[in-house]
Amino acid sequence: MNKYWTGYNTNARVISPSQPTFISVSEPSSQATVTVRSFLPGAMGTGKEKSPEPLDRKVMIKRRPGGIFAVKRILTQPDPLDEWISTEQVYDIRAQLLDRLTEEGVKTRQDFKVARFANVYGPGDIRYELWVPVQSFEMRAASLISASNTSKISGLKLDFSLLDEEE
Repeated sequence: MNKYWTGYNTNARVISPSQPTFISVSEPSSQATVTVRSFLPGAMGTGKEKSPEPLDRKVMIKRRPGGIFAVKRILTQPDPLDEWISTEQVYDIRAQLLDRLTEEGVKTRQDFKVARFANVYGPGDIRYELWVPVQSFEMRAASLISASNTSKISGLKLDFSLLDEEE
């Protein structure tokens, strides 16, 4: 994707990278398909402007449907060598989040995303979040889905967001 942002596309256009970058995991196993995704910025992201086609066959541009996600910030330190958090950290936090959501009557899908917010060029703070798609919820969980962006469940802070993502 970095090549696409820096002009390796049909228009040789440099495009401002967007945040966050998502690591999408299709199922919670070591054999799962993992995809790196990001949003197209500005008018390209809304579809008002056509985005240049990638020259690299590994990069695809697709419009994805939105949804409701339970979002939990990952407060652990990334690995100093590659600045990514460990798989074990992600799965531990996911298990905790799923337990709490189940207790509150929220049903989730098995897939999930790790969002990485970082300074694209140069040093800066990095923030990670775990995004789990919400499939359905019982009325006892209705207080979680409100006009407020932030709710608390049994001491666990959760953010629910709508997402209309692009690859």
